[in-house]
Amino acid sequence: MGLGPYLLDLCGANGPRVTGISRFASVAAVIRNGEWRLPRGRHSINVLLRAALPPAPVISSMTPNVFAWRDPVKGDSGVFSSSQTWLALHSLGVPGPWADAVWFPQIIHKHAFIHWIAARDRLPTRDRLRSWGLDVHGVCLLCNSSMESRAHLFFLCPFGQEVWNSFFVHSLIINPPDFESAQLWVITAYSDRKVRVITKLLLQATINEVWRERNSRLHRAMTKPAAQVIREIQALIQRKLYVLDMKDRDVNSSTTSNDTYLSTWFGCFQR
Repeated sequence: MGLGPYLLDLCGANGPRVTGISRFASVAAVIRNGEWRLPRGRHSINVLLRAALPPAPVISSMTPNVFAWRDPVKGDSGVFSSSQTWLALHSLGVPGPWADAVWFPQIIHKHAFIHWIAARDRLPTRDRLRSWGLDVHGVCLLCNSSMESRAHLFFLCPFGQEVWNSFFVHSLIINPPDFESAQLWVITAYSDRKVRVITKLLLQATINEVWRERNSRLHRAMTKPAAQVIREIQALIQRKLYVLDMKDRDVNSSTTSNDTYLSTWFGCFQR
C-alpha cells in the first residue's frame, strides 16, 4: 500500500520534502517494530502528519502487493477504469448546440468525425490558411468565384448548394440554406424519428462528400460534377438505411415495408 498519495493529499507538495518520506513510499517502508517511523521535528507538516495518521497497521509479508486504483470522484474503488481515468485527467466541456446533430446512434463514423471538425470550424479551409499567414490562393475550388470558407462550402457555394438542395424534393421538407441553421434544423425540425435520422445522415454525408470533392480537386486535380456526387450520396445513404431496416426487423418482426427507412427515403428524399 502506498503512503505517498495520502501524504500529498494531507500535507501538500511540500510533504515529502519536509518529512523526508518519498512520495512513492509504501506503508511498510515507514513502519518499524509496529510503529510509524516519522520525523520528530516541530514543523507544522510533521505535527499534522503525526496527529492525522491512524495506528500503524499490521504488515504481513505473506500478502502480495497489489495496485489499488483511486478514483478522485468516487473515492477508493480499487478497480481501474480507463473511462474514469480519462475523466479525471480531462475536464468535460460544455456540449455545443450542434452536439445532437453530430453524435447519434445511427451515425456513419467517418462522416460524424468530419462533421464534428466542421462544427468546431477546424477544417483547413483557405480563409483559415490565409489567416495563419500562409500564401495560398483564396478562391473556392468548387465554384472558382468566391473566397473559400466553411460557410461558403456549406452551402452558399453553388456546387454545395446544388448537392444539398437535391435531396429535398418533398414540398413539406424545406431545408435551411446555410450550415449553422442546418445543424439545428436536423435536431428539431421533425417529430418523425426516421425523417429526423435521415436528415442527420444526409447533412453529414453532404458535408463529407463536398469536402472530399474539394480535397480531390486540390490534391489530385480530379473533378466530379455535382450530379455524380449526388448519386454517390444517394447510394451511400441507401446502403446505410438498408442496414438500419435490417436491424429494426431483427428487433421488431412486425415492421411493414411501408414503415421502413428506405420507404421514407424514397417517399420524401429521392424520386
